[in-house]
Amino acid sequence: MRILFFLVGAFASPILLEPYASTMVIPSTAAATARTNIDTSDTSGTASAVPKAVYKPQIACRANNPNTDSIIPILNATATPVPKIFLEPITTTTVSTQPPTPQSFFTLMTYSDASFCLGADSFRGSRVLLLLCSDRRTTILRTGDGMTFKKGFCVDVTDGLGDELQAWTCVDNLNQGFKWARESTTVAIRDTITWRGLCMGVDEVVEGARVRMMPCDGGMNQMWIGLDSHGW
Repeated sequence: MRILFFLVGAFASPILLEPYASTMVIPSTAAATARTNIDTSDTSGTASAVPKAVYKPQIACRANNPNTDSIIPILNATATPVPKIFLEPITTTTVSTQPPTPQSFFTLMTYSDASFCLGADSFRGSRVLLLLCSDRRTTILRTGDGMTFKKGFCVDVTDGLGDELQAWTCVDNLNQGFKWARESTTVAIRDTITWRGLCMGVDEVVEGARVRMMPCDGGMNQMWIGLDSHGW
């Protein structure tokens, strides 16, 4: 009977659930609390707690048997994942505070004689001439790379042949696509007006001379000065 009782006592011992420290982790926040490490050398069936650093807990099952130190892991505690924060890109809209460039009315005078200006009558096909700057027909509106006369007429290369110039209804084509180049000197600012490699000029600086496109040679008869209230 004693032998049977001993066997029953040996194999019918209760199973205790104890915290078992297996992995050391570094606390990530100030809110982390200290835990204890169980001394596994204890065979008395009771846990002796020795304060240690912060550990990641593991739940294990230990048989309360002085003849065995076997520990059966049951559940590994997992750390709470740190939530990811996604920031949506901020879309900004830039609004220009620069005022639009005003349209500039000006007189285009010859560089060699400031008393003569470019002008024409306000009807289609009228010739572009050198006129006295006091003549009302010499007021021109500059728009982009073209020159617009009063009442919506533009300087136009007649038939696109690169010779005579005329006043014509403003249209978006190469006949009115002039280019401007500015040269600054110690005396004054002068401009060159070109179209397809040709320069705007006159054969002679006199009243009534026809203005036409000609091969560029850098002469004073191909130089112009634009004057207006906006300092063009």
